[in-house]
Amino acid sequence: MPLTKAASAPAAGQYSVAAGVYTFNSADANKAVLISYTYTITGTGQELTLANPLMGTTPTFQAQLYTSFQGKPCNVKLFNCASTKLAFATKLEDFVIPSSISTFLPTPRATCCNGPSPRCHELEEKRSFSHTDAIASRDARYVWWLEPPDGMSKRWGHALARGIETITLAQRPWRRAASRLRVAEALVQRHWVETKRGRILFVSPEPRALEHPRDFLTREPETLAWIDGFRTPCVYWDIGANVGPYALYAGLRSEVMTYAFEPSPSNYLALCHNIHENGREANIRAYCIALDDRTVLATLDMDDLSAGSFGHSFGDAPTVLRPEHKTIFHQPAIGFSADAFRATFGLATPHYLKLDVDGNENKVLAGARTTIADPTLRSIMIEVDREGPRTQELFDTLKQYGFTFMRWGVDHGLGAINAEFDRHA
Repeated sequence: MPLTKAASAPAAGQYSVAAGVYTFNSADANKAVLISYTYTITGTGQELTLANPLMGTTPTFQAQLYTSFQGKPCNVKLFNCASTKLAFATKLEDFVIPSSISTFLPTPRATCCNGPSPRCHELEEKRSFSHTDAIASRDARYVWWLEPPDGMSKRWGHALARGIETITLAQRPWRRAASRLRVAEALVQRHWVETKRGRILFVSPEPRALEHPRDFLTREPETLAWIDGFRTPCVYWDIGANVGPYALYAGLRSEVMTYAFEPSPSNYLALCHNIHENGREANIRAYCIALDDRTVLATLDMDDLSAGSFGHSFGDAPTVLRPEHKTIFHQPAIGFSADAFRATFGLATPHYLKLDVDGNENKVLAGARTTIADPTLRSIMIEVDREGPRTQELFDTLKQYGFTFMRWGVDHGLGAINAEFDRHA
């Protein structure tokens, strides 16, 4: 209820004003007060009203968001949303402006569903969501990335490219080409990621590579914890290093000597740039080779040539069995068995080994029998299918060599999951 004005000695629910001083009754102590008043300019009689109205009720609504991640649908229903900015997009030329929504969950709960046979999980903690947030359940079993359609960024990119092409038309052909390439070079994205052990700089030459700095802390928290547990000094092999997120994290400690193996040429180039930009040449060594069960010249069957891509098959038979995998390029590549590589170049057995080779895990282990039999190797982290004959074969092989399965990593619902194995004491 609004307070009423009294001439003096206000009772409860009243106030008085004298010489610019507001007086209230002691019964109204500690109550929040919103004061509105009118200021009159002496001489002219001009008035200025300063209002402090109540905000009123905030409209709330439900939102249902749909996207897909790596060919799998994701549907998220937000039960109680409040909008700080809600714009209804209209088509302008060949692009539209998306809406921006912030939400809160006072209940709190939301539902995440995946696929035609939904697996739903309620979120039990209060969160704020945006299109690019990673939405995770408390037990971290399911994580979804909600992203705006990639076509939007592509249309903006094409529009900006046409602008640069127009601006440079007046230059001579080779100078024009050089100018355009310098613009592209200047626009290569660089992102610092803060970790408990220091900062990592990711250089992302293509959009696909942005996944690694963006999702670094949420994609494989079990791998970060595993690396944190390294007993140093030690040697760490990162087989299937991609652009180097976990090689770079391990490399933050100078007493960890890291060998990173990545056969994809675009990933390997980005990996080398990241090592250089982070000043880790002394303790991270990168090799553009595949590890296999033997030394062989074969092909890396790639469905994406972008830096940061994954899901490639090495060897004679396809190892990536997902139906959406479509090979677009057969990259000639050299493969070594781990044992032959060590013997050829006189390398010691690693203490820790991470293996992420998209279905070729058993062949890599078959070529590393001497290495995994050596007691020096303490622990192995492998990305595997959650179940199936290949996974069972892998478990049986490691058990024969004295390794015990310790734990699963975060399950993103994509079929593959990390498994940690430690050697018996």
